[in-house]
Amino acid sequence: MLPPWIIQESPGDAGHLSGDGAPGPITRRRVSAMAEDDAKDIEHVAWTPKVEALLCEWRRRVYAAQAAYYSEAERLRRRNYQLGIPVVIVSSLVGTAVFGNVADDPRYRLLVGSVSILAAVLASLQTFLKFGESATLHGAAADWFAAIRRDIEEMLALPLEMRGSPKQCLDSIRQEMNKAGQKSPELSEKLWRKVARRFAVEEPPCAGSRATESSRAAESAAAPGARVRSGRGRWAGRLRQELTRS
Repeated sequence: MLPPWIIQESPGDAGHLSGDGAPGPITRRRVSAMAEDDAKDIEHVAWTPKVEALLCEWRRRVYAAQAAYYSEAERLRRRNYQLGIPVVIVSSLVGTAVFGNVADDPRYRLLVGSVSILAAVLASLQTFLKFGESATLHGAAADWFAAIRRDIEEMLALPLEMRGSPKQCLDSIRQEMNKAGQKSPELSEKLWRKVARRFAVEEPPCAGSRATESSRAAESAAAPGARVRSGRGRWAGRLRQELTRS
């Protein structure tokens, strides 16, 4: 097969130089083809072991986030059943007891009143805690991180000549990880550390001084879309900081 720069010459294209000494069409096409080959070679060289290691690290990180969110979604789903089923049972008992004759027995009236209060409290807790809604959000976040993991695995499985520019690849994956970390629901730090150890995700040392806490809060505030929280509200900050760290 002929090289890409060899084309059929027309009578006016003979020779490599034009009449004024400038490169002819064949020479220009040859130089262009050689430049494209050099650019492809540069892209192949740019996929260094350090870039491969970074992709592997990101894969472990999003895999850990996926596992953590699936685990939390399952836990919240169980909590929703544990609270929702008693609410249904107690509400049904109260509705049945209303039709009974409770005027003659004070103890029966007290029992029905207590069950009614219990049903109202359980229903209020179910509405306030929103276990079902939280389980759905955590499941969607887990699916998001799973999609990112599959993208990274596909990129690692492709040969070098089909991967394209490593800069564009890393930027695309990093932006998707940042977006997922910022828009996903909160996770407990205890759960994240447990899952991170399981997937061998590198963790910074625990905060041992007020200066370390201040610098970490400043980093969280400077990150795009990050929100500084206290107590239970800091669940997602840790995971977002780890996912966006590159």
